[in-house]
Amino acid sequence: MKAGMFPTRTAILSKMIIVEILPPFILAFSAISAFMLLGRMMILLQPLLMAGISIFEFLRFTAIILPSFFGFSIPIAVLLGNLLAFMRLARDSEIIALVCCGVDFRRIIRPVALFTIFLWVISLFVTIVVVPHSKTASKAFLREITEKILARGLPERTFFNPMRGLTFYVDRSSDDRKKFKGVFISDQRKDGLANNILARNGTLVPDETGSSAVLVLNSGVMTIVDSDQSSMDYLHFDKYVLKLRLPEDSGRRSRGQMSVPELYKMAYEGGARPDRRIDYRIELQKRFAIPCGVLILGLMAVPLGCLFGRSGLSGGVAIGLAAFLCYYVLMELCANISKNGIVPPEAAMWVPNVAGAVAVIFLIRKMISMEGGRR
Repeated sequence: MKAGMFPTRTAILSKMIIVEILPPFILAFSAISAFMLLGRMMILLQPLLMAGISIFEFLRFTAIILPSFFGFSIPIAVLLGNLLAFMRLARDSEIIALVCCGVDFRRIIRPVALFTIFLWVISLFVTIVVVPHSKTASKAFLREITEKILARGLPERTFFNPMRGLTFYVDRSSDDRKKFKGVFISDQRKDGLANNILARNGTLVPDETGSSAVLVLNSGVMTIVDSDQSSMDYLHFDKYVLKLRLPEDSGRRSRGQMSVPELYKMAYEGGARPDRRIDYRIELQKRFAIPCGVLILGLMAVPLGCLFGRSGLSGGVAIGLAAFLCYYVLMELCANISKNGIVPPEAAMWVPNVAGAVAVIFLIRKMISMEGGRR
């Protein structure tokens, strides 16, 4: 039988290490993504459910918004996956057994490096392509859902904020939440003005197009106050019609929704005001610097796992989270430094990766020297 039909020792070792890494990586990735999704949903879930959002709409929104968290969940997951796997190998003395059998530490870390590079490519694609599309789609979806919410009616005895600057409170509702008694409205959608409305009753009816709704109020009072509170108007009305149409989408997108070419244009080709270009430069550098955290943290986890293998599961998670926080706190610190004009973003945003690379090289060299001592 040909020798090539049998797996080599290197292939067996690589398969063993990858099989050891995958379960904690998948578990950490799923848990972290779910935790970040839950944190976001806690802000939006209550008003959406009170407004009558369907299960299908909720699941659709979840599918749209979930990829926006992958840029952060992948680096944390690869860190914890590699760390917990090598802590387990070190705790059971399997790393020592491999070294005593003549397996070089470079051969041990090679499959981890290939796996980490693969995840780095995925993270780069997610950060550059997937996340901007996810944020754009979630914004459009929230606008669509808000319009449907307003057409469905207003919940009673709840401060309901369907759009920025507009808050409703109705004491009682009837006719499938289309008729109300005891209506309070705070309307601050116009800059420099705050309108407070109290009405005895109101009715929600569709407008002429049927795409939005208007609120017809009866027997009420309105106060109009300037933002500096220098003047106030007070008036009674028998009937007042409030349009609930959302403001037209201007087409402007936030930095997080822009593609890399759009960010480059805003940052370097005069697309933004000179005082705002620094923000676009920082965002552009983050698109490429943050995915490198997969490489830095993933490789750093291997020597850390070997050195702290006796710390247990809780100790491993604590070490992993500490390494992650140090890396990303340094990233945000460098972003603030560059925003203040002290260091250009093109240099500042790469400082955490350079510092992390130095730490990785130091830890790997330490492991290789310890391996030589055991031999």
